[in-house]
Amino acid sequence: MKETVHEHSEIKKPKEVAEHIKEVSQRPEIPKDVEKAGVQHTGTTTPFRQATKETAKLPLTDDEIVKGLHAHIWESIRWMSIWCVRQLKKAHVAIKEVHGRLIRS
Repeated sequence: MKETVHEHSEIKKPKEVAEHIKEVSQRPEIPKDVEKAGVQHTGTTTPFRQATKETAKLPLTDDEIVKGLHAHIWESIRWMSIWCVRQLKKAHVAIKEVHGRLIRS
């Protein structure tokens, strides 16, 4: 982390931008009363996982999911399709029909 901060401090700032940029401390200021309560700075944290273009692996194909959604309520394919749609929603993916073809968006 120190290397990264050091690299950024060496960057030359154009004079048009220099007055608008201010240096930010890497260590947060913790008030004394909060520090007495037991809060401590533990250093850098691991960055959160960024969303990646992962495809959802499902037991049914997109065609089977759409057909299953129109099946009778007592058929197991219907429930499997509903579960697949739920998994896709969790992955922020939807199945759409465009010009007669199914696509994920």
